[in-house]
Parts: sequence; structure tokens; C-alpha cells
Amino acid sequence: MAPIISNDLDKYFSDVDIPDELRDDIDSLKAWLEKQPHLPKVSDRQLLVFFNVNQQSTERTKKFLECHYTIRTHAPDFFSNRTVDEFRNIADYLHLNILAGKTVEGHKLEVISLKDFTVSKFNLAQCCKYMFAMSDIASHEVLDNNKGWRILFDMNGFGLGHFLRFHPAVVKKCILYVQDALPLQLKGIHIINAIPLVHQILAMVKPIMKKEVYDLIQIHTSSEWESLYKVVPQELLPSDFGGKDQSMDQLHGNSLKKLEHYANWFKEEEKLRVDETKRHGHAKDPSEIFGIEGSFRKLCVD
Repeated sequence: MAPIISNDLDKYFSDVDIPDELRDDIDSLKAWLEKQPHLPKVSDRQLLVFFNVNQQSTERTKKFLECHYTIRTHAPDFFSNRTVDEFRNIADYLHLNILAGKTVEGHKLEVISLKDFTVSKFNLAQCCKYMFAMSDIASHEVLDNNKGWRILFDMNGFGLGHFLRFHPAVVKKCILYVQDALPLQLKGIHIINAIPLVHQILAMVKPIMKKEVYDLIQIHTSSEWESLYKVVPQELLPSDFGGKDQSMDQLHGNSLKKLEHYANWFKEEEKLRVDETKRHGHAKDPSEIFGIEGSFRKLCVD
């Protein structure tokens, strides 16, 4: 097996112990991992995160581990070169912030928006890289994240030019990871300041999505904020959106500092990948896992 992550998880998250009542389950998962030579060896803390995300089901966690690390191995555009310089480059045009408050149900909130509307700067794979990096941190730092997350995508400034820079392979990899391997429980996907183009986008991604994930999507136009407030109280939002949290720019600075703090962790995490030469049966390759070619440009124009 690949080497463990140099105990970095223990260093960063040493205030969290494995509950006694879950020790047998974690030990069972470790024993199973020992029989999967292609999978990396991960820390007890990481196993606990995955176990909780999967409703404390060992069988679901096994499938999750397989999918999580297989996708990470074969999607280097999302999960390699996760460096401070790379994050700063992405942060030049993208806001991605975790908010301080929680909904009545205990759901945490993440807001994603364009910081710079320049079309030529927009890169969907980079946006996914940034989003998944923040999700990694959140999955460990928010100890009660089992109650779930709501993601808010702000379409302000987004247009056809940005959409034409979508590539189907990137879109499919993103969707597969979110619905099968994201270490967070999604409770809602809210598209705010939605523009008419959103319906074309959703029509194209719907065939790729699992129904239970697609059903999480809620659309809120600039005149329909009340529908959002029914689920996400206004006071929880950034001040830019009429809430009481910090502004997106202020939160943006905090997010960058957080990513910088975890620079060494991301470097170590890149060692946790699948070794296809040791997989039982036949090795997998990206075309088998993702299997999509072409461009949304043609689909959109047609």
C-alpha cells in the first residue's frame, strides 16, 4: 500500500478522537483496506470522516473509498498541483467562501461567485479544483458536517461566453465526484441570481446526474430571493447579499489564508492515489471512468 499521509491529519486534527463506539467499525474498514492493494492507506481520522459522510455504513464507505480515490487518481486537473500559487491564480477571478452560520437544520453554507467576470480568465477545471480543496478542509474542520451542506452558486456576471468554455469531460468528472465521492453531505444546491441560460445548462447536465442529486437543485432569480430565505435565512448571507456575515471580499481573504495554511497537507494528500497495477482484475483508465468527449460549444450552438 501507499505510505500513510505522514500523520499530517493527526497534526491538523489532533483534537478529534475516534469514539469508542465506532472503533470496531473503523478497525473493520482498516482490515478491508489491507486487502485492497491498489488503494492508499489512510489515517483513522480520514476513515472516520468518510464513515460519517456515508451514514456510518461500512459497505457504503467501502464503495466511497474506491470511488473517491479512483476519481482523484484519474482527474489530475482537479487534484494535482494544489499549491498556494495555483489557488491564488484561481482566486483572482473566483470567490468561494464558507459562511459562519448554519441554517435551522444545522446545514453549513458555501457561496461561490465570480470575482472577475472576464471570460478569458474562466476555467471550469480550476474552479472545481478550488471548490474541492475547500471541501477537503471543511470535511475535517466542521465536526458536525454530517448534518449537511448547502452550496450557493451566484450567476451574477455569468454569461454565454463562460458557458462556451465548459468542456463535457470536465463537467462529467465534476458531477461524478460531487455525487459519488465528495466528503460532504449535500442538502441543497441553490443557483442564485439565475439567468435564462441556467435552464439550458441543467438540461445538458441532467442526463449525467443521479436523480437524488438533480432534485437538490433550486433556482432563484434576482427577483426570487424570498424562496431562498425560506431555506437559508437572509441574516446568514454575506453582506453583499443583504446578510450579516462579512462581505465576499473579506471572506475571500479568509479562504485564501485557510488554503495557505493547508499547503503541506495538500502536498501530502497527493500521495494518496490508486495504484492501478495492483488492482484486482483489470486496471481502470480515465476513458472507462468518465467516457465523454466533445464540446458544449457544438451542443449549445445546435
